[in-house]
Amino acid sequence: MDNATVLLTKKSQKLRERLIAAQKGLKKISTCGDDMDGNTTHNEEDEFIDALKDEMPEVFKNIDMNFEQIDGIDVLLKTVVETRDIEKMSLLKKEIDDANNKVE
Repeated sequence: MDNATVLLTKKSQKLRERLIAAQKGLKKISTCGDDMDGNTTHNEEDEFIDALKDEMPEVFKNIDMNFEQIDGIDVLLKTVVETRDIEKMSLLKKEIDDANNKVE
């Protein structure tokens, strides 16, 4: 169980790092979209900016929910390390797999 918790801890940390990187990249895209608003020359550009305005709040909301899930995973990891509870370990693995799918 010790090896498994170490591996799951590393996986959780990598998920957090990937999510932080994705969030930074998406903020850059959103900022560029804001800067382009009103400075477009083609209808396609206007449509792209409008789509960004419409969709980015939902994207950032999902990212925040993923951070909350990873925070919960970290709490569960500590519990598993302390209690060595097999059922909680199984739940932990499911949560990490779910978070991994969402981050990807």
